[in-house]
Amino acid sequence: MKYYKTMLSGEDFIGIIRKLYKKTANLIFFYNAPVMRIPFLPNSHSVLLPAFLSAILVIFILIFLKPFGIYYDHFDIYYFSLLAGYGLLSFFPIALLERYYPKIYPSCKTISFSAGAVITLSVISAIVWKYSHFLHVTAPEFHFPAFSFPDAVFKAFAVGLIPLSIRGIFINMKAHQIKELSSRKDAIQLTSADGRDWFKIDQESILFIKSSDNYVEIHYKTDDRKIRKRLIRNTISALEEQLIATSLFRCHRSFLVNLEKVCDVEGNRKSMVLFLSGLHMEISVSRTRITEFQYRMKLKKPESVFQ
Repeated sequence: MKYYKTMLSGEDFIGIIRKLYKKTANLIFFYNAPVMRIPFLPNSHSVLLPAFLSAILVIFILIFLKPFGIYYDHFDIYYFSLLAGYGLLSFFPIALLERYYPKIYPSCKTISFSAGAVITLSVISAIVWKYSHFLHVTAPEFHFPAFSFPDAVFKAFAVGLIPLSIRGIFINMKAHQIKELSSRKDAIQLTSADGRDWFKIDQESILFIKSSDNYVEIHYKTDDRKIRKRLIRNTISALEEQLIATSLFRCHRSFLVNLEKVCDVEGNRKSMVLFLSGLHMEISVSRTRITEFQYRMKLKKPESVFQ
C-alpha cells in the first residue's frame, strides 16, 4: 500500500492563497469597473437594450413568481398592465443613468458598476414607493399593497439585483469586445475639423496625441524607428471620438496615449503618471480618469501591475 502526502507544502499553500487573492481581486475589480462607452454600438441600442431586458425580467418576476404579496387570482389585462408599470418604471432610471449621468456629472465618467447599481436602485426604490401608493388608491379592487419607504428599498434591491447583475455581465462581455477591437492593427484615418486635411497611419505607430491650441500634435514612430510629429487642425475631443474603438485612451484633457506603448506607471489613485516606451517624458493621468485607465490597462495587459 502506498502512502501519499496529505499535508500541503509551504510553497503549495502560498500558491493557493495567491490564486484565491487574484480571483477575489478580479471579482472586486469587475464590480468596481467603470461603465465605459461601447464603441461598436454607437446608437441608442447600447443604452436601451440592457434597460429593456431588465424591465422585462422585473415584469416576469412580478407576474409569475408573485413576490411581496402582489397577487391576483383571476386573469385581468388591466391588472397585468398596472403590474407591468413596475417594470416600465424601472426601465427609465436604468436607461437615463446609462445615457445622461456622465453628461450631468462630467467628472464621474468612470462611475463604477457597483456605484451605478446603488444609484439606480435608490431611484427605483423611491419610484416603487410612490407607485405602490398610487396603485393602492386608484385600483383598490386588486388589493395592491402600499409599501413603506424602507419596505420599498428592500423590495427594489431584492428584485433589482437580478437584472442589474445581468447588466454587469453585459458590460463585462462588451469590455472584452472592446479589448479585441482595440487590439486590431488596422490603419486609421485622422481628419481635420473642416474635412480637407487627413492623416492615415497604422494604429500601432502612434505614441500619443497632444492638444496644441487649435491643433493636435500626432506623435508617431516611423518604419526607421524615428519619432515624427504631424499637426492637424482639430480638437482633441473630436479625435477622441474618431479613435474610440482603438487602443488610444484620453488620459488627460490634453493627451491621448496609445495603451500599447505604456511601459511603466507611477503613482496611486490620487496622482499618477505614465511612461511610453522609447520616450523620455512622463504624461499625467487626470484623477477623474485613473480608474478607467487602470481598467483599460487591465484589459490590455492582464498580467500588468494592475492585476
